[in-house]
Amino acid sequence: GEPAEIRGRLVQQVTAPVANATLAVEIPQSLTRQCQRIAAILRERQSQAGVKTVAVASAATGEGKTSTVLGLAQALTRMGANRVLVVDADLCQSTLHETIRAKPAAGLIDILSDERRKAPPIVLHPSLHVLLAGRASTHPVVDLNSESLRALLKQCATHYDWVLVDTPAMSLLDDDADVVGRLADGIV
Repeated sequence: GEPAEIRGRLVQQVTAPVANATLAVEIPQSLTRQCQRIAAILRERQSQAGVKTVAVASAATGEGKTSTVLGLAQALTRMGANRVLVVDADLCQSTLHETIRAKPAAGLIDILSDERRKAPPIVLHPSLHVLLAGRASTHPVVDLNSESLRALLKQCATHYDWVLVDTPAMSLLDDDADVVGRLADGIV
């Protein structure tokens, strides 16, 4: 694994939110209800098995992963989570910044490529923060499979009640779709 000092530097980059944004799309009521049900199950899994980091995945693009991860984050904050971090790990076709009406900014890929780079999360709500993907990744599967990403997510889980990971569509990962399963304690 990586030395503790590197992991510590990585997490320092994402624990001091600075900017604000808003959701650009209304989450449909039917999705909101489903997210509330899933959030209740996740809370139960957290109390039983310590689940804190959850990846949201789907087979193809356009199936609603980003809306689902934001809906889950909102549901968890409504259920009392004090700190929820959404991490945009869709390093293939990120749209989260558009969904929350944020300008593209430094984010996950920038931190992974340079531990000294700062990429503070965006504040959607005092309890809900978002770490954008950042610049385009030239090797998304390599970045998703990196020890640095796993260490960052693990450290973020010590600072947040929940870390929700918006992932690339499985179809874009070729034969490496199992990489998503290694990012989190659970997958939705």
